[in-house]
Parts: sequence; C-alpha cells; structure tokens
Amino acid sequence: MPEWDLPRSSASALLLVRIGKDHGVQPKVALRGTGFDEPTLAQTSTMVTPRQEVRIVRNLLGAVDRPEWLGLESGQHYHLTTYGVWGLALLSSPTPRAALEVGVAYVWLTFALCEHRVDRETRSTRLVIDGSELPRDVRRFYTDREVSSAVHTARQLVPWPVLAAVHLSGPPPPDASRYADVLGLEPEFGASECSILYDESALDRPLPQSDPLAAQAAAESCRELLQQRRSRTGVTGEVRDCIVNRLREMPDIEGVAGDLHVSSRTLRRRLTAEGTSFRELVDEVRELLAEELLITGAMSVEQIGEQLGFATTPSFSTAFKRWKGVSPRAYVQTLA
Repeated sequence: MPEWDLPRSSASALLLVRIGKDHGVQPKVALRGTGFDEPTLAQTSTMVTPRQEVRIVRNLLGAVDRPEWLGLESGQHYHLTTYGVWGLALLSSPTPRAALEVGVAYVWLTFALCEHRVDRETRSTRLVIDGSELPRDVRRFYTDREVSSAVHTARQLVPWPVLAAVHLSGPPPPDASRYADVLGLEPEFGASECSILYDESALDRPLPQSDPLAAQAAAESCRELLQQRRSRTGVTGEVRDCIVNRLREMPDIEGVAGDLHVSSRTLRRRLTAEGTSFRELVDEVRELLAEELLITGAMSVEQIGEQLGFATTPSFSTAFKRWKGVSPRAYVQTLA
C-alpha cells in the first residue's frame, strides 16, 4: 500500500508543477493546499510526502484541458537520473531481469504510489502495477504514470525491445491513440489489473553497462536509504522510540501497543503495512545501540548486555554474533 508519510525528494512534485506550466497552469494553482511554493520545491533539501503530491495531481487534473492523458504524459518525464541511487542500481544490474527485481524491491525509493510486484505464475514475467489502494479520483493518473514510466525506464536501460504487451484496467478513453504513441504498442484496456508483460528471451541478456560491484553497492545503499526514511516516519518511528525508551526492561508488543493507545493486533497490522515487525525493530534497535556503545568504549560487554535488556551476557554475545558475525569482544578488537 502507499506509504503516505514516507518523505521523498521534491523532484517529482517539481516536475509535476513544470508539466502543469506546459499546460498553462500557474505554479500557485498547482501547489494550492500543499504549503509549498515553486522556489521551495526547487531546493534540494525539500522533502514532499505522497499526500502533498496527490494534492498537486488533483489541482492539475482540475486545471488542464485533457486530464485523461496527464498520467501517461507525466511518466515520460521521469529519467533514471531522477531517481538517484535507485536509478544507479538498475543501470549497473547484470540483466534486465535483475534490474526488474531490484527496481521492484526498492520501488518506494522512487515516486511511485502504486504497489509493484513481479508475477511469474503464468510461465512468463509480468510487472503488476496495483493502484487499488489509491483514491478513485487519482487512481487512473497514477496507474497510467507508473506504466508509462516503467516503459520509459526500460527504453533507457535496455538497448533492445523487451515489452510483449501492456494491459490496462478500466475502459479506454474517448481517444486512445496517444497510448500507442507513448507505449510503442496498442495496450489492452479493460484488464483485471494493470500489468506489463515482458519478452522472456530479452530479460536474461547481459546489459552493456553492467557493473557487479556498483550493483552491489547501489542495492545496499537503497536498502539503507529506505530504512532511514522509514525510521523517521509512520508507526515504525513511534515504535522505535518506545523501544529505546524502555529497552532495559525489554518491552513486549502489548506494552508498546498500550503506550501508543492501540491494540497489539492493530500494531502488528500497521507494522506489516510498513514492511517490518515488532521483533525486527527490537533487533534493529539493539544492534545499533550495541554497536554505538562498543565503539564509545564507555561500558563493558556485560553492562551493554544488561542495558539492552538481555537476561545474560552469553545471550547478548550470541545475538551480537548473529548481527555482526563476530563476538562483541572480537568486534572491539577490530576497532583498535
């Protein structure tokens, strides 16, 4: 589902405002209700939430002459360089199939608001783009944008044809000719879900710009960046704060749920929606604090284990070895 509180670069919002300008929509109209002006969006430090971007999209859909084509057109403006490290991860992938896998794994680092998944149940490879969680008034815009963007990304990445078919949910617009022009083939409308079918023979050929080391580094950077963004937002950040504040007594999910005034069942569901779990967050907090405390050298291994809520020093050592591959004392020696 869309991560509504996950902040993103302002690049997408700024791009939408500029597309609006091309259609005669003034920035103050496009940005109405967002709290932004164009100069603020142009600052690299500005972050925009999906909720704010949806406000921009609604403003544009209500102001342009042909709103039914706006999503399709917008998708063609997103270049691999627009996405930062996510784009680098795709560019350095060994094959188109590998690029597809890493792209879907870290799709929330892009500006997507639709779920993306790779489906191979039919002995073929499909990228499914699910906008069912989005408000109805912007759903067509976003599914069109993600399909268009995915096609555009494939053209930038792969120097040979990889698309076999495009399926779009919903009825065709009164004039569907623009779709064939943009996508390069006639899409099938009225499908049960939006998807792109790939040519299997084209997915495993080596990409000319492949770089194994760069691909590994970029994928790791994607993982860390997504984790950092999630740690600052949503229920994940609230749970993490509760764990830190009560770590020595080792809080359970019922206790943290009580602190947040929700049931433990609701808390589990919300954490799952944000791609994590209570157990993972406890482990993550303990690992980060253990590493910091060992680096500072202010506490003994025994004291750190107690501070982090472990019943015994051996249980802390076992957990630390699982995290880092070495014991706490061996880890300290590597710092010397």
